[in-house]
Amino acid sequence: GSFDATLLGSAFHRCAQFAVETGCIPDQARRVTIGHTYGLSEEQLLRLDAACQAYFASEVYAQTQQFDNRQAEVPFYVPVGHGDNQGFLEGEIDALCYNDARGEAFVVDYKTGGSPAESASQLHQKHLLQASCYAYALLHSGFQRVRLAFVRVEQRDEVGMPQVVHYEF
Repeated sequence: GSFDATLLGSAFHRCAQFAVETGCIPDQARRVTIGHTYGLSEEQLLRLDAACQAYFASEVYAQTQQFDNRQAEVPFYVPVGHGDNQGFLEGEIDALCYNDARGEAFVVDYKTGGSPAESASQLHQKHLLQASCYAYALLHSGFQRVRLAFVRVEQRDEVGMPQVVHYEF
């Protein structure tokens, strides 16, 4: 069910966070430990393992390694609107990468599950609002340009790598 999918997603996020924060890809023993922490079934552990292997072999993961600063689970809280119409945009970025000049931010958002039947344009629309919110928050905080990669770690592209939806602001 969807509850299980949430657990798998959370476990994957922890594995990716481990890689961002330590600079080391979690080995199978660590992935199993993380999976057990989230109560994953044997089948879900296999899905977690496959998702990790695919993501850590991907071009997007390689791109993250080219930045001086890499942070996982970065919260943001920025004002939107004015006066009586003012509100706040709040969220958390899975992985934020940038160099010290802070000209460009590179954001990675991990997606587990999904359907192979979704078209490129459907996927672009599906994640556009979330991508726009992340970009708004980062541009508001002083970045000049924001590139985002939404990585579908359980769906493969034509060369067998995780499917990626790209955005630029």
